[in-house]
Amino acid sequence: THRIKKRMPEDQSEMSSVFTDAECTELAVRMGHGECERAAVRLVRGEYIVGLHERGEPMPPRQQIPAHAFHDGEIGAGSDVEIIAISYPWLSREHPDPEQFHLDTLAPLLKAYQETYHPPVVFLDFMSLFQGERTADQAELFRRGLRAINLIYGQQHVQVWCLTRVPPATDRGYFDRGWCAFELTVASALKMSVHLLDLGMLEVAPSEVTDFVSQVAQVCKAGRRPPLTPDAFAAMLATKHFTNGHTDHELVTGLYADFVRSALGAAEALDFGCLKWKDAEAGQLADALPLCPHLKSLSLDNNGFTDQGVAALAARLPSGLEALVLSCNEFGAAGATALLASLPSSVRVLNLDKNGLSCPVCNARTRVAVEQQARYFQGEAKAVRAEVKAARRAAAAAA
Repeated sequence: THRIKKRMPEDQSEMSSVFTDAECTELAVRMGHGECERAAVRLVRGEYIVGLHERGEPMPPRQQIPAHAFHDGEIGAGSDVEIIAISYPWLSREHPDPEQFHLDTLAPLLKAYQETYHPPVVFLDFMSLFQGERTADQAELFRRGLRAINLIYGQQHVQVWCLTRVPPATDRGYFDRGWCAFELTVASALKMSVHLLDLGMLEVAPSEVTDFVSQVAQVCKAGRRPPLTPDAFAAMLATKHFTNGHTDHELVTGLYADFVRSALGAAEALDFGCLKWKDAEAGQLADALPLCPHLKSLSLDNNGFTDQGVAALAARLPSGLEALVLSCNEFGAAGATALLASLPSSVRVLNLDKNGLSCPVCNARTRVAVEQQARYFQGEAKAVRAEVKAARRAAAAAA
């Protein structure tokens, strides 16, 4: 039995995670969680990593970590345990952090996090997967662990911390690395911004953090990117560096394709609000929308989409979409007209408010109101205004 419990819903402004039963089960199965030595992926207790730093010891590979340093118990509701996945560039082929550069950032922040939230458990590849010379069994567990990475970084409620700073003499930075590009791309697709942190944005030294919320969580929200099609991802990945060259490139390309099938393919709700995206990002998202056949709700409020961006989105909306939020963007009547001309008949909620439109039903919450929006932008503005006025008078009289 996988000992992962469902977390009860809580304030989404907090850092803590909310798992559904299905998410818990899938994550447990893919990692082999609870199988101890036979687990493909093991989660490391945050206090163990803090202790390494305090003793001046480098991160050991999984084979050298004592059993008590791993967490094999419950994850999710009732356990007071949060999962944090670390995305970082290896600083040498033999050891990812030989001079403890990354550990100097990670350990103090894990300690500060624990003082504010729940005790974290950490996925960090060098410590969570078998490394170096492996037995046949360890090699098979390593391969299984790699196949779980897309879920670990892409799962909506696993936090991802990106260690984007590198020592000055490093040849390639975080954003030049293939594995880092993969981790950041899948992490951006489904997570709330509060669960994706770029620790390179810190304004104080990690050891000087006294308030995790104000000094880290609010300062280090990473800029999310639109999900990419497998072809677009492969083209982007071709510009990145892999230590193991072509072998890792093929592996990561396959992992991303699996992520698209399993995560985007099953997604019913996507929220890309308040991300300051422009028309270029609207175009990227439009290309990816056909990969989301089960999508019911799409929130794109508070971005910078103009008529061009909205028209691109309109042409690719999934046929079963029921709710679309585009309030507080920068498009006008032309964008609204293109959108409503292509809108799936399944849409029951359509919010176009605060875009400088004069339509009296910009925030439609019924199919009738959505149809009124369409008629308004198709030349029946006068009739729709009259209908809205009549409905308001009737409602006032009834009250």
